[in-house]
Amino acid sequence: MIDFSRFRQSAALPYRSHKGRQQVLLITSLGTRSWIVPKGNVPPGLTAWESAEFEALEEAGVVGVISRVSIGSFTYRKDDKLGSDMCRAKVFPLEVEDTLEIYPQAGKRERRWMHPDKALAHVANPSLRKVISIFVTPGRRRTVF
Repeated sequence: MIDFSRFRQSAALPYRSHKGRQQVLLITSLGTRSWIVPKGNVPPGLTAWESAEFEALEEAGVVGVISRVSIGSFTYRKDDKLGSDMCRAKVFPLEVEDTLEIYPQAGKRERRWMHPDKALAHVANPSLRKVISIFVTPGRRRTVF
């Protein structure tokens, strides 16, 4: 059995309506440059959704209204100086109200607004793809607020 207890993680799924069409925001990871969503460890004193909101600002430069309800979780392998661990991140939708040009990780990551179909084609992680797919599929999307 896989132990996910070393890290408590959360992620934001930034989305918006642009010219009447839904879009999601993906960013590149720092290491492999693969397309992901903003995510990170949940620090003590913050809820998972507060942490996800912070990660969206820090990694993607977006602010908005975040759901307090997770729409699912995804797993991924985290490699660092201490070794390799499997992590699970809870995902919280973030309805983006503003996209900033200056933010902490500007210049370190690429960010791109995409139609959901294009986003799904760019995301390599199967469990993250599943969460995004459920969120963007009409009729399957749960009420998140």
